[in-house]
Amino acid sequence: MTASDEIAAVKHTQAQEWCAVAQSLEGFVDELEAALSSATHRLIELAALRPGRRVLDLGTGYGEPTLSVAPLLRPGGHVTGIDLAGEMIELARRRAGGEPDVEFRVGDYDTLDLPDASADAVLARFSLMFAPEPARTFAEIRRVLAPGGVLAATVWASPELNGFATGTLAVARALGAAPPPGAPGPFAMADLDTLIGQLREAGFADVSSEELVIPFRFAGLDRYVQVTLAVTAPRLLAAARQRLGSDAAVADLISTAARSCLDGDGTVVLPSTAFCVRAVAPAQR
Repeated sequence: MTASDEIAAVKHTQAQEWCAVAQSLEGFVDELEAALSSATHRLIELAALRPGRRVLDLGTGYGEPTLSVAPLLRPGGHVTGIDLAGEMIELARRRAGGEPDVEFRVGDYDTLDLPDASADAVLARFSLMFAPEPARTFAEIRRVLAPGGVLAATVWASPELNGFATGTLAVARALGAAPPPGAPGPFAMADLDTLIGQLREAGFADVSSEELVIPFRFAGLDRYVQVTLAVTAPRLLAAARQRLGSDAAVADLISTAARSCLDGDGTVVLPSTAFCVRAVAPAQR
């Protein structure tokens, strides 16, 4: 298998997995956004969005931050949300309900079907980590950004700083599963120095970063288990089910892992550290 075949296989698997997740995610969007909206607000600030801006949202998932951004761009602006998974795009379209100045497309970050310099800002909320070829992705983002345009992105810091992933990480540990170094995944860009270096190598200027804690909270262990089962890769859950013997055993493993995160009223409190990164497309290419 050639390198390009391997990359294509990774993207195919990602699309399949996120399509499967989309089918179970819809009922949890409001709870997730209660925490993730803090990342959206910071991205909006970093990109200095205002009416008339042309915005691209990479890895929009169920339509965020696209749908939160759209009202800020009126009049005269437009936002396009792109995701590799068709089922996610369908979910985003349902949530949009005919929202004006919004478009959703199935697409690949590495081959964006957009003209050069056609976006004033590119947002990427917890999506860049899944790019199999970051250098190629960053080059494509720079291509579609107008001179002076801004890339504003969030990526997860290390696993031990990610409370939300407590349950999924417990499942992975039970299986002895760990992604190979450099493989795309939630924590692939947790090395901030490497990420900043990659952006500079892609030709971005004024690269800056900051930490942001995402305040996940869920109403009890049962609800957290449900959310974790909804967002965890189906192949990982299937392997855990086979290893542990039942769905109930997998749920118990997740619940036990999160028990230490309970506060006094039974709420599961899961602060999760992220990096916000801002980079500017230079005036000259």
